[in-house]
Amino acid sequence: MVPPMLIAAGINAGANVLSNLFAPGRSAVTSSDIRRLLKAARESGARSIHAGTMEANQAAAAQAAQAGIASPGFLARRTGINEQLGAQQLAELDATIAQQQIGADLSLGQQNLAAGQRKAFGLGETFGNIGDILGSFGTLQYVKDNPELLSLIRGEVG
Repeated sequence: MVPPMLIAAGINAGANVLSNLFAPGRSAVTSSDIRRLLKAARESGARSIHAGTMEANQAAAAQAAQAGIASPGFLARRTGINEQLGAQQLAELDATIAQQQIGADLSLGQQNLAAGQRKAFGLGETFGNIGDILGSFGTLQYVKDNPELLSLIRGEVG
């Protein structure tokens, strides 16, 4: 007959195995989620930059008209400068988003590594505990089945 202590230990170990098997091994957020969010941020930022550039170009045209400047070179220079500044802002936005993508992917990789390690450690520890229990039970069974060793442990002089 199997001792109740061994049955309880087996049930506990089985529950630990199941809980570790169903533990998350990776983050719920994926790289594609991060890319989707950063793409939306880039599109929003680009729209704002383009709107700002168009607004600056319209303001330059209004200033030229108000001042009576009819030279096409003046307006071309002003709008060119505005377009150049807009392109520079867009390049800075792209660089910032690329840095955020790298940082987010690195952080996600570290989170996934840590979650996987926790899951593997939990499973290893549980199976180690099962081995300890079975080893202890086997040792006790061996001692019980060996009358000479049992007599020696009891301190009986033979």
